[in-house]
Amino acid sequence: MSDDHDITWALESALSSLSEAYEQNELAYLALTSKAELPIRDRLAWRLQTALGAPYVVSREWRRADIALLRGDEPLVQVEAKAMYAFDVLSAKSRTKFLAKLASDGLKMVALVPSGAALLLALITHVDGSIAPHLRRNVVKYSSGIRAALASEDGDAALVGSRARQMWEADLVQFDAPWRRFQIDGGCQWGLSVSVDAYLIGPLESK
Repeated sequence: MSDDHDITWALESALSSLSEAYEQNELAYLALTSKAELPIRDRLAWRLQTALGAPYVVSREWRRADIALLRGDEPLVQVEAKAMYAFDVLSAKSRTKFLAKLASDGLKMVALVPSGAALLLALITHVDGSIAPHLRRNVVKYSSGIRAALASEDGDAALVGSRARQMWEADLVQFDAPWRRFQIDGGCQWGLSVSVDAYLIGPLESK
């Protein structure tokens, strides 16, 4: 099989089964107490390395790319991840800011390795449940934004998620690249259910 086929298969397989890479409710805890980007990026890199094996090398923070897939010292694929929450997507200002950051990352990767493939990984965290008062200030990160988004839909997290996906997916057209959505089930912590939508965008074309 070609490198492109091997790597595409490994990426999609790893993302579709990433929920299994964590202990029960572990990702919910990690995503509530910090952004989901680091635990997802690190676990994804490890699963890619074990799935691909030799002669591939999966590097983390390779020349400032979150993940790079190499054959020997030749970079074949770069992946840059950005994490946000459903409430970020519901805000036009925040959504525009994150889209601009992703676009900038894409340009950087394409310029760095024009012959390789550049992919973006947008991670959108969804939280369902009532955040207890003692967890709001210093435990659950961005709790005010999470609570405001839920309040905007009378506590219906499914509606929040549906609106966020609709808005986000409508804006992905600006990348002029294929994209796929993978849902990562994080489990539940402190009565809060967590899931992460992982959007794999690319390969990006040089402009």
